[in-house]
Amino acid sequence: MFKKFIIDRICLPAVASAIASGFFFLSCSKNNEEEPRTTVADRAVVVYMIASNSLGSYNYDNDDIQEMLSAAKSGGLRNGRLLIYHQNYKGFPVLKEVTSTGLDTLIKYDNSESSLSIARMRSVISDVEASVPAKEYGIVLWSHGNGWLRAGKGHTGETPIGRAFGQESGIDKTTRYMDVESLAKALTGKDLAFAYFDCCYMGGIEVMYDMREAVPRMVASVAELPASGMPYNRTLPYIMAPDRADLEGAAKTTFEYYNAMKGESRTCTMSVYDMTKAEELSEALKNLYSWHPKTPDGFTPQRFMTENTCYHYDLKHYVENMYLPGETDQVKIQAFEDSKQAVSDAIQKVVTYNNATPYLWNVLPVKYHCGISTQFLTTASMADRQNYKETSWWQDVAYRLFE
Repeated sequence: MFKKFIIDRICLPAVASAIASGFFFLSCSKNNEEEPRTTVADRAVVVYMIASNSLGSYNYDNDDIQEMLSAAKSGGLRNGRLLIYHQNYKGFPVLKEVTSTGLDTLIKYDNSESSLSIARMRSVISDVEASVPAKEYGIVLWSHGNGWLRAGKGHTGETPIGRAFGQESGIDKTTRYMDVESLAKALTGKDLAFAYFDCCYMGGIEVMYDMREAVPRMVASVAELPASGMPYNRTLPYIMAPDRADLEGAAKTTFEYYNAMKGESRTCTMSVYDMTKAEELSEALKNLYSWHPKTPDGFTPQRFMTENTCYHYDLKHYVENMYLPGETDQVKIQAFEDSKQAVSDAIQKVVTYNNATPYLWNVLPVKYHCGISTQFLTTASMADRQNYKETSWWQDVAYRLFE
C-alpha cells in the first residue's frame, strides 16, 4: 500500500491534468481538503513496537498508544512527528502516524519478512525517512528484552530463552528473536540521533559495545522494567524538545513516575548514554582486564535480577572489587589501580544520567548503580559461560579476564 503522503502528491498533478482536459476526478477531492504535510519536522521518531507476545496479550501496546495519542492531542509532539511500526497478533504489521486527531495508516506490510529481521527493520526506517521529512530521526525499541543473552538460545535458571531484543510470535506459530549484533547492523548507517530501549535489561556494556557505532545516544535500563514501560504522555514532550531530544529529561521522568509509586510497583532503573564515549570505556576495560584481575572469594557484584540465576550485575561495583592476588610490586599495584580509576572516569563520561529505586520489586536492594551492567562469569554456569563467549564483547574484550 502506498503512503498517504505519496497518494496526495500523485493526486495533485492528476487534478491539474483533469481540469485541463475537461475531466475532474472526485476521488481526489477528499485528499485535497487537507493540506499535505510537506514542512520539515524538527524530529521524527518511530516506535518499533513488537507486541505479538505477552505484552500484547495484556494490551500494553494499546495502552501505550493511547498515551501517545494523549501527548499528541495536548501538543506534546511540538514540531515533531511520531510514527509507530505496530506488529501484534491481529494481522499484518502497520506503520501509523500519531496525530492530534488520531492514527493515520501510512503503510501495511506483509508477513513475508520477520519484523525482527535486519531487512525489515532497515526497510521500515527507510519508509519513515521517505514518508516524513525531518531534521533528524530517532527510534524507540518497544518489546521484551534481556540484553546480551543470545537470541533463541537456551539458558539455565528461570530465563529459559535468550530474547536479546524483541519476541515475535509469527502467524506460522514460530517464535523469533533478534540478537544485539543483528539489531546494531539494522540501525548502523541509518543516521539515527538516538535509540531509546523501552524494554528490560538493555543497559549492559555488552549491548553498548555492539551499539557503539549504530547511534550516538542511547537510553536503557539495566534491570527489568514494569510492563507498562515508558509513560509516553509525560516523556514525549522531552523526546520532541526543540534542537535536541532531551533524553535525560525523558529518562528522569520515567524514573520519577515509578519512584513515586508504592510497594513492588516502585521499581525502576534508567540510564542515558553518550555513545560517542563508549569506545573510550571499552579501551579502559580492555586495559584493566589485561591484568587478569580477580575478585575476593564469595564476592558478588550488585545484581539487577531477582531470579536465582542472574545475567546482569553492576559494572562499577565489579571493577572496584578487583585486585591482583599475590602481587607485591607497588609500582604494578599502582598502575593497576590507575587502570581501575580510568574505567571509573570513562563510566562517568558515558553515563549522562542514571538513577535507581532503593529496591527492585520491593525485594532486591539496590546499593550500587553506575548505570551500566555486565555479566559476572565467576558464578555463571558452564552453559551460560559458553553462550556469553559468543558475544562480540567477550571475543574482543572480556576474554582477557580469563586468559
